[in-house]
Amino acid sequence: MGISNILTDISNHLIINGSMVFFSGLLYGKMGISLFFFHYSRYAGNSLYDEYAHYLVDIVKSQIHEDYPLDYERGLAGVGTGFNYLKKHGYFDVGDDYMSNIDSKIIKAVYHERRVGLLTGFGRYLLSRYESNPSMKDSLIQLVDLLINHSESTQNNETLSLLCDLYLLDIEKEKIDSYLSDSMDALIKDVQKEPVSEKLFSLIKFSHIPSCSLWRPGACEALDTVFTKKRTQLTGIDNLQWLLQCEYLLKNDIFQPFISKVKRRIIKNIDSFQISKLDEIFSDHQDFAFHGGYAGLGLALLSVSNPEHNKWITML
Repeated sequence: MGISNILTDISNHLIINGSMVFFSGLLYGKMGISLFFFHYSRYAGNSLYDEYAHYLVDIVKSQIHEDYPLDYERGLAGVGTGFNYLKKHGYFDVGDDYMSNIDSKIIKAVYHERRVGLLTGFGRYLLSRYESNPSMKDSLIQLVDLLINHSESTQNNETLSLLCDLYLLDIEKEKIDSYLSDSMDALIKDVQKEPVSEKLFSLIKFSHIPSCSLWRPGACEALDTVFTKKRTQLTGIDNLQWLLQCEYLLKNDIFQPFISKVKRRIIKNIDSFQISKLDEIFSDHQDFAFHGGYAGLGLALLSVSNPEHNKWITML
């Protein structure tokens, strides 16, 4: 079954159900579904999908209120990251005033929040805004101090990944360098136990940091285990998104031998999807989501059809 046919079926399901999804957020709500339709409209050359995407965005905006949750997965940090993404890639501009309002709420939250998961989500939002709004740097510096001094951060892969991204942008480089170096041995042990995980992505990112170069063989060994030594079954939407994230990160010369192997696994994964079985795979209302649902599968298929549609991967 061709990708275009599966995409048609996905779009039909999401048009019927998208506006009824309870959450408005990025990973599990209407914001993420709108991302699919903005991309799909451009792919299909059909403005009706663009209109539906705008309709979903209008609902999201109407549901945001003063006490709206601030987290990344379902709340304001994720919604704001989605809005920033849409503007950056020329899909939709919610307006500077609207984004400034989100900026102020997230910045204020950084100075009052101490839970690692929420802080990391705020960091992802601030990082997404940093390119167009360098004034985010002060809040990111504050965030680095909070995360580095938090005892739970060493066990949190999202935190390690965020700190690596900030390091590569030359933000608090010395502090992060020391912190990451101390975390590497534990990270490598975790990846050796479970290579098919998001911790592998952190290890790949670390390989681009000069002070962590000694751990590059660990990243290569983990990739070799997944794509050469073990016949790991990588089927299903979660694994497809994992493979696409992996492909997106393998840009350095030291990882070139693995890119073709990843691409083959991606194609094999896609071949496992059949329209007749989609209802069995996605049987819950949350399964329309950007993360692990219909919208995520649709964006994954668009990325395989045309690499121009793969930038959304950074928001997972």
